[in-house]
Amino acid sequence: MLALTTNSSEIPVHYAAISPDGKYVAYTDEVGVHVKVIETGEVRSLVLREGSQVVTPVVSHLRLPVAWFPDGTKLLVSWGPAPTIWSVSLLTGKAQKLHEGWVSSVSPDSSWIAFLHEDTEIWLMGPRGEEPRKFAQAEPGSTLGRAFWSPDSRRIAYMRVRYEPRSLECSIESRSLEGGPPTVVLSDKKMCQEGAQGFWWLPDGRIIYSLAEPGTVFRDFNLWEILTDIHTGRPRKDPKRLTNWAGFYLKGITASADGKRLLFLRSSFQNSVYVGVLTPSAAPGSFSPRLLTMEKHGDWPTAWTPDSQALVFYSAKNGDNDIFTQTLDEDSPQPLVTGPGEQLAARLTPNGSSLIYMDVPSFQNFGPGTPVRLMRVPVTGGPAQLVLISDAYDSHRCPRLPATFCVLGERSIDERRLVFFAFDAMQTITPSSSEGGKGSELLSLDTEPGRSYGWDLSPDGSLLAVSKIDEHEIRIRFVSLKNGRAYEVNLHGRAKLNAMDWSADSRNLFISSHSPTGTTLLRVDLQGHARPLWEERGVYQMWAVPSPDNRRVAILSAKWDCNVWMAENF
Repeated sequence: MLALTTNSSEIPVHYAAISPDGKYVAYTDEVGVHVKVIETGEVRSLVLREGSQVVTPVVSHLRLPVAWFPDGTKLLVSWGPAPTIWSVSLLTGKAQKLHEGWVSSVSPDSSWIAFLHEDTEIWLMGPRGEEPRKFAQAEPGSTLGRAFWSPDSRRIAYMRVRYEPRSLECSIESRSLEGGPPTVVLSDKKMCQEGAQGFWWLPDGRIIYSLAEPGTVFRDFNLWEILTDIHTGRPRKDPKRLTNWAGFYLKGITASADGKRLLFLRSSFQNSVYVGVLTPSAAPGSFSPRLLTMEKHGDWPTAWTPDSQALVFYSAKNGDNDIFTQTLDEDSPQPLVTGPGEQLAARLTPNGSSLIYMDVPSFQNFGPGTPVRLMRVPVTGGPAQLVLISDAYDSHRCPRLPATFCVLGERSIDERRLVFFAFDAMQTITPSSSEGGKGSELLSLDTEPGRSYGWDLSPDGSLLAVSKIDEHEIRIRFVSLKNGRAYEVNLHGRAKLNAMDWSADSRNLFISSHSPTGTTLLRVDLQGHARPLWEERGVYQMWAVPSPDNRRVAILSAKWDCNVWMAENF
């Protein structure tokens, strides 16, 4: 393998594609669009012009997809809050708008561009944006991934994800441009992990794709191949593993026209957990948290012990996620819940004696309808007990005394409702028990299919805060659990909510907001007045966990480094 870029974790590569002749790599990051000569290492950053005006790509939460035209003189790039596909000349930098949508790829014979509308429709258009038409539509309960062409330009292959009641079903399918039903090339539940949803169709009929190794969470990926008939799309041989790699996440596969050079994005993740002292009116720049943990396994803080002296987090140190505690003066964590499967998202019960956490067998086939067990374990350790089972789990939260209940959020399969239930934090049921369970319904909210929502319950148990994730302007809805009354605040100038967590005194929210330059942690009062607390570059996930005494806050800072690599003669 050969590394073609060396971007830092503050400026990870978003997308990359190798030129048809195998001599260049085009890649994008938050700075812009770049073209590198593979043999010499020379890099040119493109200055894009629409007429006489310089065009600045707008980085969205879906990044900047890029693809080559077969003659190697132009690129396709998508960007913007309302994504638009642009054709860019490498000779002049001239940028021409073609159509709304996310670019996928250009057919090898240059006749058609395949692109996506949202994640449910594949469209085709001519090389200048002419004659756009819908090519494939996802049925209800499924999505479609980026589309790639057969070597003869007569078929389009894509990833289909189906949301079954208790699992995800993922497959690579292809369709003929002449119509007819899709042909299933390969179906494998392991392809439902995000990195496995990239592949490329080579001239010899092989489709190269990536899969995660069993028992790893975004860590050990390898390349696989399956030989197909390029005319029918049918598989001709069983899948075959090509590599034996470990330690990174692999996605974004492209190849040169002759199939001799393969390009992919190699990523690794590093989570840092910081702890800072809270003051009532910390001025911007004065908040200076100290580093508590830094792990490539991923440490994800979710709670404190009731004395505010130790942090509770889950981590994949042992392969699967387990739950650990770590005091502020310790250098290493202590295991609290370990065992087979994934244990995560521990929350302190109202009386502070126990933690309630979610337990699932595996993330490899986790999706809408997958049963989630909520378990309870003493803060001091001991045997865990089953609290309830949810087949529509979204998240759970617990207030503090004098409340005695916790709240379970469930998202309907059609994603049109988010329903909140109260349950007894100290109840215990058996798997066959008809008693206990999720309790009475507190509230039901309409939600938009295809969109993610964040929510949190105030520690005093009186208010739910709900917001869409990744909106272009953050809007928070506060709903009273006492009388159902609701109001909304708008954080003007703040976009792309990443996470939302209440302060321990129920007077503020900690909200993380994405921007092209980094992620900012805001302290927001109940009227929507926001004050920046801390900012970091290159962070893809940030959230805050205030201590019960409201004196400290633990902050997750999750970064990923992503660079372009090349393999030959595979």
